[in-house]
Amino acid sequence: MKQSKHDQQLSLLINNAIKHNLKEIKAISLDNRFYGTTNLICEPDMLVFASNELYVIEYKCRDTPHNRRRAKQQLETAKDYILNEMGIYVPIHKLYCYEGSRLEEV
Repeated sequence: MKQSKHDQQLSLLINNAIKHNLKEIKAISLDNRFYGTTNLICEPDMLVFASNELYVIEYKCRDTPHNRRRAKQQLETAKDYILNEMGIYVPIHKLYCYEGSRLEEV
């Protein structure tokens, strides 16, 4: 099955920026889905657990004001869900990236 451009970029992100910039990676999870009682709450593109910290990553193919706002909202929703619904209390970093850019903290 052929990967979408989005999935190809996530793979590149893992092999380049993630593996080279984060130390002691213990787990990488792609295409996560967080559910409430009856509906989907959010879908962060990637979760990386490294050095006892959690990195929530949202990737967009293009950097536009709309995509940036949407990514920020998605990252904040994911962080709230992880803390309040899952009860995981570790430092959480929200990272945004678009094609051809570096990861940046939101």
